[in-house]
Order: sequence, then structure tokens, then C-alpha cells
Amino acid sequence: MSETKHVVCLTEHQLSTIVYVLEGYAQGNDDEHLVSEIEEICDEVESTLDNINQPETFIPNFHD
Repeated sequence: MSETKHVVCLTEHQLSTIVYVLEGYAQGNDDEHLVSEIEEICDEVESTLDNINQPETFIPNFHD
């Protein structure tokens, strides 16, 4: 199943806050599926944060 991805405009600080909160929520959570999903989200956001100073890439059909 293909899921649509969305582009959002958040600051570096906001992204870091999201990762911090999600990681805290995942700790001690017994729902393995939810924890796995949270880990995937955190990986994606952390990848974005790691590349914060890289040149921007073209995103087709994205308008401010």
C-alpha cells in the first residue's frame, strides 16, 4: 500500500521537540506496532535534521 507523503514547514527546534516527545512516549510502551511506527517517524525526522545544512532538493509541485 502506498501512502501519500506531505511536506511541512517546521523549524529545526520544532522537529527536535517532536522527536524528543515521540521517543519519550515510546519508552515503556507495550504496543510493539506503535513503537515500530514511532521509530520509523523518528528515523525520518532525524534524517531531515542530519541534512539540515545540505543544499535543498527540488520538490515537484511544492509551492509556498
